[in-house]
Amino acid sequence: MADKDDIVGRWTVRFRNWVWEYTFLADGKVSWRDPLNNENGSGRWGVSPTVIFITWSNSTTKETWQRPVKPVEQIGFIDASYGKGAFKAVKVAELTLPGAATGDQGLIDMDLDPVTGEFVATGPAAHPKYIEKVFTAVEYGVMETGYNIYTSVIELPIHTSVAIVDFSLAKAEQAGAGIFNSYAEAKKAAADGMGQRRVAYFWGAGGAVVCPTIIGPATAPQLHATMVRVRNLRDHFVSIMVPALTMAIGMIGGPKPMPVNGGGKTSRVVKRIGAKEPPRSNLPPPPKPKIKPFNGQVSVGGGFENKSGSNLNPINPNSGGPSKGIPNHVRGGMEDMGSLFEKGSVEKMISSRLRYGDVNWQQGTRAAAGAMKPGGKVAMNIWCQGAAEQRALKTHFEAAGFKNVKIMGDGTGTMLFADF
Repeated sequence: MADKDDIVGRWTVRFRNWVWEYTFLADGKVSWRDPLNNENGSGRWGVSPTVIFITWSNSTTKETWQRPVKPVEQIGFIDASYGKGAFKAVKVAELTLPGAATGDQGLIDMDLDPVTGEFVATGPAAHPKYIEKVFTAVEYGVMETGYNIYTSVIELPIHTSVAIVDFSLAKAEQAGAGIFNSYAEAKKAAADGMGQRRVAYFWGAGGAVVCPTIIGPATAPQLHATMVRVRNLRDHFVSIMVPALTMAIGMIGGPKPMPVNGGGKTSRVVKRIGAKEPPRSNLPPPPKPKIKPFNGQVSVGGGFENKSGSNLNPINPNSGGPSKGIPNHVRGGMEDMGSLFEKGSVEKMISSRLRYGDVNWQQGTRAAAGAMKPGGKVAMNIWCQGAAEQRALKTHFEAAGFKNVKIMGDGTGTMLFADF
């Protein structure tokens, strides 16, 4: 049965604001992991006539994957205590697959040697499918063991282990001009040592790309530089938001939200007997007292990911975020920060997967400035569509009084950092 074979492997699963890593084994076992807080669990999978079903250990979560299994845009359904609905999954190709994976050796470029007048092979790095030539994007932090590399020659992201990445590789000797059929063969031929670094080349991801046994500045300078940038961006983001921010889930068994601890005091209106008061029906409601955010931190549009701070969320049913059970929930948007929080009480303002169009940024940045503490930090992931939205963000934050406003990344990976 094809689906039983196709489901085996690693998958990236996206449901609402969460991203998980799933690993299906051929013996019917399945595991999941949250890449940001390393929470994990295990279960079993099986096949029915229409779906692949999963049962998670010590969990009531129900999960099905539609058949036939598709490596890209796989659809499924989750029914859990923290949410119910459809998810999407993408299978992740492994760069160093076991066994032979032969590609097209004949496509190696040939150059004319000016000395001998003969055509000579320029080496595997000149191949049209060399990973340096075909990569389009790099993802870091989703898989625990390395990077996901997106290319123009295969739909699936290619998982690349940190074991073959060396950021200090400034120079390396090439071991032969051929392309080996597996990573193991290439690594053996390279006979790499610390005294003299040597690399060989192999067909990776089932013959989709040509790859060196060591990825570094000497073998793939553009890919290496992109890896450095995406890693630094993610580390900078985490240094500000973690441990205050943990994405989505902690559990034993299937994915479920972190438990909500603590509670809040209630208040009541006390009317003194005999007091002469005008009819209250004609009076405006008294202003609500301003509050201090939990641990000095506010997550704009926050949901389950921010259990160590206040989650400022207006409950927009069209945002795709949670609508109930949000820990430390303060109902409102960024535009309401000045009226909700005490002046100077917000030490950190963060966001994760916040859509640009969900905020009036001119009003929101001014309101935030009214609540920020001098020296406060901002680290926000804002989904932007194009450079114009990024420029508008920077303009609004600077006009509101924020300093050192920096924008990094693009699209859904756009990050804004600032001081107040």
